[in-house]
Amino acid sequence: NMVRVPATPDAAQGTASFQTWLSEAADTIAIHIAIHAFSLLEPTAKASAKRDKRPFRLFLSHAKRDLAITGSTDERIDPVRQMQRYIHDLPIDDWFDARDIAGGKDFASEIQSGLRNSSVVIAFLTDHYSSRPWCLEEIVMTKSRQPRGPLVVVDALDQGESRSFPWLGNAPVVVWKPELSLAACRTILWFALREALAFQLRTRQLEYTAASLLPGQTVMVLPSSPE
Repeated sequence: NMVRVPATPDAAQGTASFQTWLSEAADTIAIHIAIHAFSLLEPTAKASAKRDKRPFRLFLSHAKRDLAITGSTDERIDPVRQMQRYIHDLPIDDWFDARDIAGGKDFASEIQSGLRNSSVVIAFLTDHYSSRPWCLEEIVMTKSRQPRGPLVVVDALDQGESRSFPWLGNAPVVVWKPELSLAACRTILWFALREALAFQLRTRQLEYTAASLLPGQTVMVLPSSPE
């Protein structure tokens, strides 16, 4: 497999530019290694189903009302649009309702399918997120489905929210910084990778232990302590 790293800067740009390139290239390689490690930890059946697809998939839970219009200047500070752009050249898929739910399909069934086939759910908490019924439904499904999966919350509030949604608690939170969007996207992805890897590793370890000590018993693993 090949890894696409950022283009090498011109020598005339100086040492600082080279150091930045070196850091970004090393980070890209590390992301590929982490994703490969994740694919090795995934259950065989689920990994086989994704054999022809990218091995790591993000479910991008967002409020359409806060989404920047494609091609507008606001795209530069929109966390969802920037995250999609950041992962474009990485071995990562993203589940995005406007694209992945075909017309006439049942929303609830399609969302459940998207969650089931995703490695991590990323909830972009913007000003209108907690007032949108389908956003709340996605989080309820995330925390009540079986098997469970990791959740990462991106705090991208601008003016604030009239009322917070408690089910978004008990999950790691990344603060969105629009003026540092590239660094923020990198942090979000590393949080997601860390949660996914830790969850898969704990799951495999507990399943192995349970098979030895409690043969025939079903084991349920939670990505975090229950509320």
